[in-house]
Amino acid sequence: MRYMMDQYRSGARTISKTQSTSFVDLQRVFDAWIDANVNSRLSDDRVHPNIKGHEIITRVFLCSVGIYLD
Repeated sequence: MRYMMDQYRSGARTISKTQSTSFVDLQRVFDAWIDANVNSRLSDDRVHPNIKGHEIITRVFLCSVGIYLD
């Protein structure tokens, strides 16, 4: 499943470049977070984000549009 998601991510990055839009690489952020934390804190079923996972998604999105939280 991870291989397939990496393929989708690569495709989304390519489309983003051709359309001159921003690409937010959430997987890169999650991977960095998981390096320092326990994976199960992001998702109860290893697929769908829980509250902590959604917090990370929200913060990354807001930063990508220029809104920075403490």
